[in-house]
Amino acid sequence: MWSLGVSFFFYASFQRVAPSAMLEDLMRSFAATAVILGNLSAFFYWSYAFVQIPVGIVVDRWGPKRVLTTSALLCTIGALAFAVAATLPVAYASRMLLGIGTGLSLITTLRLAVNWFPAERYAMIAGLTVFIGSAGAIASQAPLAALIDVIGWRSAMIGSAIYAAFSGVLFCFAIQDAPESRSHGRDDRGGEPTSRFAGTGVTLLYGLKSVIKNPQSWFIIIYHSTLAMPLLAFAGLWGVVYLTQVYGISRTHAGAMTSLFLLTWGLSAPLGGWLSDRMGRRKPLLIGVAVLGLIVWCIILYVPNVPLSAYYVLLPLAGLGGAAMGITFALIREHNTPFAAGAGAGFLNTGPILCGGLAQPLSGWFLDLGWDGRMGDGVRIFSRDTYVDAFVIFPIAAIVALVFSVSLRETYCRQQIT
Repeated sequence: MWSLGVSFFFYASFQRVAPSAMLEDLMRSFAATAVILGNLSAFFYWSYAFVQIPVGIVVDRWGPKRVLTTSALLCTIGALAFAVAATLPVAYASRMLLGIGTGLSLITTLRLAVNWFPAERYAMIAGLTVFIGSAGAIASQAPLAALIDVIGWRSAMIGSAIYAAFSGVLFCFAIQDAPESRSHGRDDRGGEPTSRFAGTGVTLLYGLKSVIKNPQSWFIIIYHSTLAMPLLAFAGLWGVVYLTQVYGISRTHAGAMTSLFLLTWGLSAPLGGWLSDRMGRRKPLLIGVAVLGLIVWCIILYVPNVPLSAYYVLLPLAGLGGAAMGITFALIREHNTPFAAGAGAGFLNTGPILCGGLAQPLSGWFLDLGWDGRMGDGVRIFSRDTYVDAFVIFPIAAIVALVFSVSLRETYCRQQIT
């Protein structure tokens, strides 16, 4: 059941990062500036973020099967609309629809994990979910770039719509929300009975309210959001074009290098969750990856003449931030009542998506501000110094993450509120 859900989170991550592999094609197709491209990608993030808290409440009430089937339908329509878009407003609207559709996937998949796995495995399963999502993001880098070179970006998006439609049919017939024991109010797996989650709208909103009122929830979401910013803004949009323009390599080569960031992020997520469970501690790993991220981005941005070969080490090191992702989902659960598991995860996942939605157009604005007027084949060319000025938000985000990781209260991998 979890594998069905996570297959669509793979697709969601693919769609989220896909514009980075087709950035120059989009510039030509829509005569777009860096700010416009940042906004085109950000529309996805804003709509994705908008549905995170509602989907947490809805999936707690109505179950994963209905939500995932709806998600697939919305994505089918959105991907087709984006593939045939001739104007920016249509492209904006289709990316927004894709954001809504894919935005239903992660929280629903985590609800399946809550329903089908014992509670002590949740951090690891959440990490595995992030890993498979990262595989989807990797598929939208070098593989998608190579495919676009052959069939074009519009045909590639039509193919993604077919995948979404097939997934919707599969969800409709194959997903079961919870084991039979839970559907009758029993729990043989160490988690919460379904009856505890199937409350009224009023009690579900009360669960969300309790999450929002908890200061620890805000510490976790700020840490989670700022740590993920480089993934969303660099690997998610500007990384490929940065490497092609600054180092003169091909789009496929740049996509493969950016994939190192995504691959390490994904691989480290389940390992971080597993290691945290084995240590019986949450904070040490959170602090460690924040410090590492700060060091890596300072080297990339402020060490003169960083050779291209160094990125084969620096980008995987930056990707080790993924080790914290499964841990933060476990923390939001441990610091709040189990009844609000879906709402808490939705609240947590809103942060990085909003952060990415702001960081992408903001960095695009900085790029346009520093642009010296150079063009190449209908595409704006930016200098390395301009990219450095635009990417200053990454070390700043790492500092903020470090401050809040220190401020968090340790749970010792135990539920603090019952």
